[in-house]
Amino acid sequence: MSPRGGRTLAALAACAAVLTALAGCGIRPTGTVRADEAPRARGPVATNTLYFLRHGELAETTRRGLPGLGMQEHAIAQLLVGPTQAERRSGMTTEVPPLGRHMMVQAAMRIVVPAGTRLTPMARAQIVCTAFAQKVPRVEFVHPEEGAAIGEYGLPVGKTRAYTCESRRAVPVRLNPKAG
Repeated sequence: MSPRGGRTLAALAACAAVLTALAGCGIRPTGTVRADEAPRARGPVATNTLYFLRHGELAETTRRGLPGLGMQEHAIAQLLVGPTQAERRSGMTTEVPPLGRHMMVQAAMRIVVPAGTRLTPMARAQIVCTAFAQKVPRVEFVHPEEGAAIGEYGLPVGKTRAYTCESRRAVPVRLNPKAG
């Protein structure tokens, strides 16, 4: 290092030390300052009813949900994650495969089923009855072809089948010709 570089480095170090010392000027030590309680959310606590499987039959469980708009989508998202550890210990399983986007469209839940994905009757019942428990009258499964065009609401266009839940079973419902 050159003598000039050494002096510059020493000057910078001295300036840093002076600035550090001055930074604390005028601040007096205080005792412990107490704050109020942490804020708490208030309001209604929503619960989502989900349907998993136990011994090959639909089994109901509840989880904390989100109140208001988006509640239905949240219940389906919880179902797609699968049973919690506690639910698995109680014997709950799922047949629901990974699925595409899902969203409320008018009075129906639309769920995109990726190409090549097969829904078993029990997986379909899990989804449809979970949505029905959230006051969704029907679920529409959209089966797009590879490279399908994007339609309204940003969902791919494809063959659509609709179901409702009756006696813990997914029962097909007829769509009007305009809907799919």
